[in-house]
Parts: sequence; C-alpha cells; structure tokens
Amino acid sequence: WSESRRTAARERHTNHKNTHNTGTHNPGSSVCMARLDEKDPRWIVENRPDGTNVNGWHWVECDCLPWVRGKLEEAVRALQLLPEVVVTSVTVDGEATANNRKNKTIFLYELDISASWEGRQAEGTKVTGTITLPYVGDDNEDEKWEVRASSNSSGADALIERLRGEPADRLRAAVRGVIAHMKEKYSSSKSQKKQEKTAQANPVPAQPATKAAPQVTVAAEAAAQATVTRQRRSSLSNEEVLRMSQRFRTSPMDMYQLLLDPRRLSMLTGGEAIMNPTEGGSFSYFGGTVSGSNVKLEPGHRIQQKWRFSSWPADHYSLATIELSERDDFTVLSLVQEGVPREDLERTEQGWNNNFWERIRMMFGYGGGPSLSF
Repeated sequence: WSESRRTAARERHTNHKNTHNTGTHNPGSSVCMARLDEKDPRWIVENRPDGTNVNGWHWVECDCLPWVRGKLEEAVRALQLLPEVVVTSVTVDGEATANNRKNKTIFLYELDISASWEGRQAEGTKVTGTITLPYVGDDNEDEKWEVRASSNSSGADALIERLRGEPADRLRAAVRGVIAHMKEKYSSSKSQKKQEKTAQANPVPAQPATKAAPQVTVAAEAAAQATVTRQRRSSLSNEEVLRMSQRFRTSPMDMYQLLLDPRRLSMLTGGEAIMNPTEGGSFSYFGGTVSGSNVKLEPGHRIQQKWRFSSWPADHYSLATIELSERDDFTVLSLVQEGVPREDLERTEQGWNNNFWERIRMMFGYGGGPSLSF
C-alpha cells in the first residue's frame, strides 16, 4: 500500500484549490483572489482551537478494515460453495480506508481474501484446501477478480475444478456485496459525522421534526424494473396491498432457510438480526425498525409473517406472505403484503428491494432479477 496512491487520489478531488492561488481576476466580478504570498486572512484556512473540521474542509481518513474483515468473514462462511464442501476459516489481509473531504468520499482498498475448506469425495475420503482472491482492489473493482482454488489432498482434482466454476462466481458476488455495503455505510456515516460536528459548533434553535425522505441506493434502478402492483384494500380504507415477484438462481429450500437464518439476515441488514425460525417466533431487524412474528411456516414453500415498522401504531401489523416455487432452474419468490399504510407503501417497497432482494443477489450470488409473475 502506497501513501502516494492516497495523495494522488486526493489531489484529483482538490485541483480546484489551485485557482485560489493564481491571483487571476474573474471577468465580470470585482473580486480578485489573493495570491499565495499575500497571505490575505480571508483565504487562510487555519486549524480551529476546538479541533472542529468546519464544513469538512480537511481530509478525514477512516480505517474500514476491521468492519470489512468482519463482514467478509461472515459472508464467505455463509456461502455453500458445494454441497459436500464447508468453509472452515477465513482470513482477510490488506487495507481499506474511506477518505472524506467536503462531503466527497474516496475509497481505497487492497485485500487478500483466503478461505480454508474441507469436503468429502464420493467414496467418503476427507479432503482440505483453500480458495483465494489474491487481489481485490479499488483499481480493479470493475474486473473479474482472479480466484484460485487448491488442495494438498490426493485425488482432489475434480473437486478443485468444480470450485473454479460457479462457486468462484458466488465468492466474487459475496465480496462485491460487502464492498458495496462498505461504500454505503461509510459514505453516509461520514456525512452524518460532519453534520453532527457542524451542529455542535453552530447550534441552531430546534425545529419541528419532519419525516425523513426514503433513502435511495444504486439498487433503485432494479427496483424500478420490479413488477409491483398496488391495490386499495377497500375504498374506505387507508391501507394497501404490496405485490412483488423476484427470481433467484437457487433452490426454494435454500431461499426459505436464508430468510429464517439470523446469521445470514444479520449480514443482509448490516446489524444484529433477531429471528426465531418457528411458528409464533418473533423477529426484529435494523435495531427494531422492522419487527413481527412468524404466523405460518411451510419449509421450502411458504413464509407468512405479521410485519410492521416501529413508526406504525402499536397495534397495527401488515400480513406478509412469501410463496416459493421452482421454475426453469430458478426459484420464483412472490410476496403479497396486505395492510400496508398508504403513506409507507413506497418505503416498504424500497426496503424489500434495496435491503433484501438486491443484497441477496450481491452477497450470496443468487443471480436472477424481477419476475413477470405479477
């Protein structure tokens, strides 16, 4: 890792500072920039005694590696590379930083990811090996990352060859999902920290709380393509029905288990997810923002849940029913959610698309897309 790479990246985003030092006059304006040697106090940026980085003027670097390492370990361990292969350990070496200035974030990372695995051959013989992404970096994120699979066990050649196919693609997809999550997390958190520091330095009178606009991520394009129909539950009701249909390249049972597995749900939601995978068992995501209970569970076929946002009235729940079926080597997932308050219909739709369907594809490699079932 080279400090010169960081410096070069930062300079690309701060070249506009050069114009402040030329002393050139802007035609049509009566203001002339101060020259570098004039030391005009209007243009000198000094460190404040209280350490506040006003308006994010100075570069702030955040070490993302501990978070990235933890999420990668979770994501890779959760992968089912092959039915007879289990990941036993994951190591992540390298660096990952988020560099923020004036609400612009540059992500620099170089990662070496290695997973140890063990499996069984057809005759029951135990074999072990590794599968590795030797270089994942910000300068090759648009490329197809190299994946190496190897084993010192005799007779493992056929297994190694299979690992280099679709399992390698799933591994790449899981890593891309964590990288995308890192960018989402640290871009927003940097902006939030800047706003908090600015608010502390410049307190303003309290204003009436306003409802936050729904957050839109890069998955909005896929969400727009999803087939979603909305119906009024009743002409006298303030509730609506959300219908969605998606395809995933996995089995119905795998998808069923994923949606009830607290470990993988924690990976999807970016925090601790609580899930009791039994009928009557409760669940909670996003620190309690979404909660409810399982009403009806039919393994590999159906999940029916009482489901609510914490902002809804305490006694109001929607009824979300997920149906799973197999069609043309895909699992078709159909969601019908009844009783969604009209003002939260868009928020609910975006939440399913951005926080579940797209992340499932990125983190677990379950390709597919919106279905035309509805």
